[in-house]
Amino acid sequence: MVENEEYETALDKYEAALRKYKEAKRKFEEGRRFRDVYFSDSVEATEDRIGQADGFLERTRDEKQNKEAKELLREAKRAKSQHLYDFAVDCLDRAKTLAVRSDTLNDIENEESRVCSLHGETMFEEGLDYEQREHSEMAESKFARAESLFRRSLRLMKNSETRQKLRVVELKINGCTGVNQAVELENQAKEMSKNKKYERATKKYHAALTMYKEVKEKYLEGAKNRKSYFSNSLNAVNKKIKHVEAAIENTTQQQHNEEAKALIKEAKKATKQNLYDFALEHLKSAKILTNQPDTLTKIENEESNVCSLYGKSVFEDGLELEKKGHSERAQSKFKKAKTWFQRAKESVSSNELQQDLQLVGLKLSGDRSSAEAVTLKDEGVEKVKKENYDSALDRYVAALAKYKEAKEKYKEGAGCRKEYFSNSLKLINEQIEQIKVTIRNTEAQMRDANAKVLIEKAKTARSQNFYDVALQLLSQAKLSANQTTMTSIRKEESEVCCLYGTMLFEEGLDSEKGGYVEQAKIRFHKAKSLLQRGMKLVDCEETKRKLHLVELKIGGDKKFNKAVEFDNEASLCQDDEQYKEALDQYDAALGKYKEAKEDYVEGAKHEEEYFAHSVKIADAQIERVEDTVNEINSVQMLQGQISGLRIDNRTSETVEDDKEEVESKLQNTFIQR
Repeated sequence: MVENEEYETALDKYEAALRKYKEAKRKFEEGRRFRDVYFSDSVEATEDRIGQADGFLERTRDEKQNKEAKELLREAKRAKSQHLYDFAVDCLDRAKTLAVRSDTLNDIENEESRVCSLHGETMFEEGLDYEQREHSEMAESKFARAESLFRRSLRLMKNSETRQKLRVVELKINGCTGVNQAVELENQAKEMSKNKKYERATKKYHAALTMYKEVKEKYLEGAKNRKSYFSNSLNAVNKKIKHVEAAIENTTQQQHNEEAKALIKEAKKATKQNLYDFALEHLKSAKILTNQPDTLTKIENEESNVCSLYGKSVFEDGLELEKKGHSERAQSKFKKAKTWFQRAKESVSSNELQQDLQLVGLKLSGDRSSAEAVTLKDEGVEKVKKENYDSALDRYVAALAKYKEAKEKYKEGAGCRKEYFSNSLKLINEQIEQIKVTIRNTEAQMRDANAKVLIEKAKTARSQNFYDVALQLLSQAKLSANQTTMTSIRKEESEVCCLYGTMLFEEGLDSEKGGYVEQAKIRFHKAKSLLQRGMKLVDCEETKRKLHLVELKIGGDKKFNKAVEFDNEASLCQDDEQYKEALDQYDAALGKYKEAKEDYVEGAKHEEEYFAHSVKIADAQIERVEDTVNEINSVQMLQGQISGLRIDNRTSETVEDDKEEVESKLQNTFIQR
């Protein structure tokens, strides 16, 4: 354990120790490659030390981090005491990311819960202040902020008092929302009253009244527990309720007093008999005879009604003509109906009249869009004939948009009068499906045409030996080709892979001759991958033959490299005068060299120029290893001669001369090797 919490110093020392241990381990492992028995224990001991140092380092970091979290917790408490709640929450958020120990994290979350609760109370009080000053939107914003803080507090720590506060603020928010909506309805009703749309205005007032009463119920619920928070709100909403009730009464009183007039009655009778022109003449005469406002209003209303009915009759005649295929005559009827509806609107604007005018407008607009779509579709057909697919698609897509535009008009109209638009919707849906099919077919034609262009570009790239480019182009072509064109792509891709693989194989052979063995190896393996890819695409004898040659070369090289490993081990043993071990390694190397040669010879039977160099190298290695083995055997014989020397009838000086002669022969043997 670190004393006095000198974490930075401790961390530096632990990290320095860890580096030293790792450096020692590296040196021990380096020594173990030569004498495993001397260094294995040292390596294991060092690994244990490294593990211990890692543990110390991790624990020290955790302690340091946890201390920082506690400091942020203390800072948050200081901020809370100064009512700096946002800063306190920020400190606590940072502390949570640093805390390691669960008890510290619990302390942080508990403090965060308390801070959020206090902050929520502050926001709530500000909301009450705005509410008292009748700034409902600002009050609602503050209450919403308080609600968020109380919810956060409850998530961290369950508390019944905070839950009660949350319920109070929810009631306040709902109340503010309701009041704001009711005020908007009142404003709309006032505007409608100014425009003499009394019925609609009354509905708006009733809706506002209902909303105020709902708000009052919520405030009464809140006042049961926290009366002080809701007394002002209740007084305000009661005033609004009385105000709206008075407005409803005044609006009702403003409605026109109906008086039966002879001309108006006659006009109504004519209207019932569908004698619209006769009815309009009566209303025109009545308007000249009277100047009373209420009577004029009645006349205008009836006139509007007659025009509207006249327009409906003409509109329905147009629909019948359309069903029979008389489009031009139907369009004439629709335009005439629109004129009658517009005239009706000039007298009195009503919901029903507005709807009728809207319906005929939707029908005319939809028919116009449909006609434009037909024109665009015909233009697209001409473009396809010229194989100008891009322009054709532009026309078809524009036509689809026009059809959809027409459908939206018909659909909107059907929402009010389904029977008026059912036939139009049926026809337009059929046209939409047809144009979608046309678009899909044209897109397929365009994609296939693009694919064929890419195939030709790929062939050009292949002819110029740009095989990577060719493969990329073919990959792009696959994305848009149809099944027939896909067959051509596979055939071309297979041919490119075969040519590319052959080129890389030959480049690899050249690199090998130049001494760039690693580059050669990379090319051989890439060549193999390409040839295998070509075989998967198209079963071709030439590709299969080239793949077999590459596999022989790679397999032979693998065996040759293994032989080199044995060869190097043997050389080290020989340098250490471990001749028995050296002979075993040379025998293993000789076997692998011969196996490699067999692969090379097999390849040379098919393509001699590809494998001649490899066979030559393998022969040279085999000959060298065999010579080396013979040399080692000779060395062993010479050593036997040294050990058999006797002093009989010879002086020690003579023996020494013989020994020097044998050692000289040994030295010459090593030099030759």
